[in-house]
Order: sequence, then structure tokens, then C-alpha cells
Amino acid sequence: MPTNGGRRRPATSRVPAGVVIGVATGFLIDLFGVFGLALFLTILVVAAFVPPRFTLLGAVLVGAGVLWLPFATEASVRCAANPSSCSHTSPIPFAIAAAVILTAGVLTIVWSHRRLGRSSDIRER
Repeated sequence: MPTNGGRRRPATSRVPAGVVIGVATGFLIDLFGVFGLALFLTILVVAAFVPPRFTLLGAVLVGAGVLWLPFATEASVRCAANPSSCSHTSPIPFAIAAAVILTAGVLTIVWSHRRLGRSSDIRER
């Protein structure tokens, strides 16, 4: 993917785009339920194959986790402070899932960048 005089674009250029996509699909899941979740999973599969591999995937996960974690945590704290205000299921599993998604995204980005660094070292030799 040559740009800027034949130089390759850094992998970090995929991160902001992925975060925006993750936040957008996070909203779609909230708005459309199962259809939004299906779209999110489709985007995750496609993002896993965009070079550099897994950078965009990690960024999409980070975007979704960043969107959901504050809301789920706030709801969990509110329910813990006043249990009578919680008429639905506990929001704690949703907060845990959001934290896991965010952590998985960060770890995927770190892993992708380390892998990319090793492969570029091999090409330079």
C-alpha cells in the first residue's frame, strides 16, 4: 500500500479509523440489537484481514469497549448504591464484557504492532 512517495503508511493510521468504526457499530448494536450485533461481527471479520492484519480489528474492539464501558460501569455503580433502582438484570456482566472487549482490543493492537515490527526487521536484512 504505497503512499507518500512509495513509503508505507504506518500501522497506527488504522487505529483512529478503527476506533470510529467501533464506536459507530457500538451505537448500532444499541439501536438495532441483533442486526447491529451481526453488523459488528461482520465488520470484525473484515477488519481482521485489512493490512496490517489485526490493527484495525483491535481498534474496532477498543472503540466498542470505550463506548460501552462508561455506561455499563455507571449503571453498575448506580445499582450498587441503590438496589431498588435496578428493575432489570444486573449491569455488572455488561461492564465486565465491555472491559474484556476493551482489553482485547488494546492487546490486539500491541500484538499487531510487535508482529509488524518483527516482520519489518526481517525484510530489512
